[in-house]
Amino acid sequence: MSSTTLSTNKIAGLVLFFACTLPLGIVLGIIITFCIEDSHGQELVEGYANALAAGILVYVSMVEMLAEEFSHPVVKGDFLLKSKMIVAMIFGLTSMCVLAIWA
Repeated sequence: MSSTTLSTNKIAGLVLFFACTLPLGIVLGIIITFCIEDSHGQELVEGYANALAAGILVYVSMVEMLAEEFSHPVVKGDFLLKSKMIVAMIFGLTSMCVLAIWA
C-alpha cells in the first residue's frame, strides 16, 4: 500500500495518463513514419527515440536503484565499499557505452 496522500481524482488522472502513453506513442510513431518519406530521416528519428529511451533507462537506474543501494546502512559506514561500488558503476556505464557503438 502506498503512503501517498493524493486524492482519488488525481490518482485516477495519473492512471489514465499512464494508460494512454503507449497508444499515443504508437500513433505518434506511425504519423512520423508516414510524414518522413526518406530513409535517412526515418533513421534519424529512430536514433533520437532510441537515445531518449536509453537516457530514461540510465536515469531511472541511477536515481531509483543506485540511490537505494548507496543509502544502505552497511554502505554508509564503509568508505572502501562505497568506493568499490562507484568504480564498478563507472565500469558498467563505460562498458555499456562501448557496446552501444556496435548496436
